[in-house]
Amino acid sequence: MTKASSTEVSLVCGSVEFLEKLLSSPYFTVALVSTSSEKVARAKMSQAQLELGDLPLASSSESVVREHIMLMAMDKAAQQQRSHFAEVTLFAANPASASASHNLGWNLVGIGSQIEVPRRFEDYRNAQEIIATL
Repeated sequence: MTKASSTEVSLVCGSVEFLEKLLSSPYFTVALVSTSSEKVARAKMSQAQLELGDLPLASSSESVVREHIMLMAMDKAAQQQRSHFAEVTLFAANPASASASHNLGWNLVGIGSQIEVPRRFEDYRNAQEIIATL
């Protein structure tokens, strides 16, 4: 998801369908990370017609450091699933997230043109191809 303006949100192509595919799979657990406040993140998701329900969300309301926010999202997902994860993959659209992912030892899939990493896709439209890289 990318920010179009302070009041509008535009979706990365295929992002809703991709998220739905991950959520419906027994092989993946999903948690969302936002560097916005929780209130702003939830408003953006709602505006984009994405209902979070009980999906774990970690935001800057809970931490001001990107890596801490990412770890909190993982912890929330682990608590919800009552399990731990052998590996974690971050889907990121900006270089700061890529750096944080590297620092945490997480796998990374880049989305969009602002991030240059080995596994990168322009958007989420080809969900099967993206999932095949996991």
